[in-house]
Amino acid sequence: MSQAKAKLSSFFSQVWPYLHPHRGRFLLATVAVIVTSAIVLLLGQGLRHFVDKGLHAAAGVSMLPASLGLMALVIALAGASFLRAYGVSWLGEAFVLGLRADVVKNLLRQSPPFFENLSVGQTLSRLSNDLTLLQTVVGTVIPIAVRNGIMVVGGFVFLFITSVQLALIIVLMVPLIFGVLAVFGPRIRDQSRTVQQCHADCTDFVEESLHGLKTLQAYTQEVALYDRYQGLIQTLFAQAVKRNARRSVMTSLIILIVLVSVVGVLWIGALQVQRGSLSTGDLSAFLFYALVLAGSLNAFSDIGGELQKAAAAAERLFYLRDAPPALVDRPSPTPLPHPAAPVVFSDVVLAYPKFPDRPILQGISLTLNAGEHVALVGLSGSGKTSLFDLLLRFYAPQSGLITLAGVPIEDLAVHDLRRAVAYVPQDSFLMSASLQDNMTLSESCSVETLKKTADHVQLTPFIVSHKEGLAMPVGPRGLHLSGGQKQKINLSRAILKDADIVLLDEPTSSLDGLSEAHFLSILSTDWKDKTVLIAAHRLATVQTMDRILVIDQGRIVDSGRHADLYERCPLYRDLVDTQMIQGV
Repeated sequence: MSQAKAKLSSFFSQVWPYLHPHRGRFLLATVAVIVTSAIVLLLGQGLRHFVDKGLHAAAGVSMLPASLGLMALVIALAGASFLRAYGVSWLGEAFVLGLRADVVKNLLRQSPPFFENLSVGQTLSRLSNDLTLLQTVVGTVIPIAVRNGIMVVGGFVFLFITSVQLALIIVLMVPLIFGVLAVFGPRIRDQSRTVQQCHADCTDFVEESLHGLKTLQAYTQEVALYDRYQGLIQTLFAQAVKRNARRSVMTSLIILIVLVSVVGVLWIGALQVQRGSLSTGDLSAFLFYALVLAGSLNAFSDIGGELQKAAAAAERLFYLRDAPPALVDRPSPTPLPHPAAPVVFSDVVLAYPKFPDRPILQGISLTLNAGEHVALVGLSGSGKTSLFDLLLRFYAPQSGLITLAGVPIEDLAVHDLRRAVAYVPQDSFLMSASLQDNMTLSESCSVETLKKTADHVQLTPFIVSHKEGLAMPVGPRGLHLSGGQKQKINLSRAILKDADIVLLDEPTSSLDGLSEAHFLSILSTDWKDKTVLIAAHRLATVQTMDRILVIDQGRIVDSGRHADLYERCPLYRDLVDTQMIQGV
């Protein structure tokens, strides 16, 4: 119980910084909540007055004043309720807006290892389901909790003012209700956490399946996928039913306690009215306050569950918001010289976090001189892409040193390091935006430069065939484009960046022979003076390099030009002869 209280306390302390900038609106909404609660309590006194002074008044006495009094309270309640509902919902939206921005800002700072333990689907589930839950709690549940808290306190006060004897009966039900909450609350909270995890698993599965839908459909996996998803949602259903069953039992017990208390009040109250020690108006008001009190206490059963769910959701979201990035610049980073070369790897060892005992790179030492073009060849999984990951600081080596222009990359600001590198990944990445936005990725350049670059990578025929031109949308992940067109956009992005170092990971894998020949002309013109490191399987590409590095099982086993390597390096010769390095 103390742990739950600590979580709730932490939750409220984390929420307040997002509401503090809007403290004026918060104050107005708080006043509206207090006023609505006070008016509801005053309705009981209005009811007592209406019954005693109106219904039991002598013949000919007008009931208009009592009726108008009640009507005034109802109108005031409606106006205050509008201010309350609008104010708290606005604050809920503002809270979610601020938290969502902070979470995404921190996620964008994380390195790839962070997402090895937290899938994209789980992250999206937290950004969707958990944020929706928090918005409901901040904009609805918390104000209702405050309102009910005021009505519980005010209700008890008016109960004792009206009849101490009857009030004691109501008091007896309070510990019983809190006992039910104490027994069922933790169980419902734990079950809610399980349901949230099941929601995340379902979201993760759908996101993964839709991302690879073409491949899955090509292997006729629709039925198998549906069956797997049915299993996931059946598990979700079973866990949700279990949670709802516990909540229903708790609610039923509370209603039973409340109704038994109300029946007892009616019985004793009726006897007091018969004896003349209690007026009919007093009994009516007492029953009104008893029902208000019972309703408020019953609402706390749901409110408690919602707050516990919100605390768990907030814990997950605040973890995403507060998780420290793996890369943090030094207090005084070293300025990066220009050009950012030579690039030197000295006895570098890399093992990925999930497999710390299985190094993917072992004792890598190499030097890339300024303006040098170097190719990496080797079997799949030999560690070529991992070299790119290290140079971009997506991962950190277990040992060894990497320097640019004599400066260890750990001493450089991450932004400066990555500004000096143009990267073309093996899997072409496109955003759901325009062709122009995908080519530039926020690089500022003129339309003339864009058109020139598009012409350079042979995108112009495709662009002019669409009336939108550079403004044409490419669809989610470039859905409207072919693999070759995606790769050309990635190449144009690297050209426009005009960085000192160019990293190319299988840049021609989706290009036809003519397009590859054009790419080779880009290497010898646009990137003539750049330091280029390229992972390639095509002979036409590697033959043009100043140097070829052969990698096997995370080690550089040989280095040289094509003809020399073919003569002396068995692995390179096998790669060429078996067409893993494909002739064009």
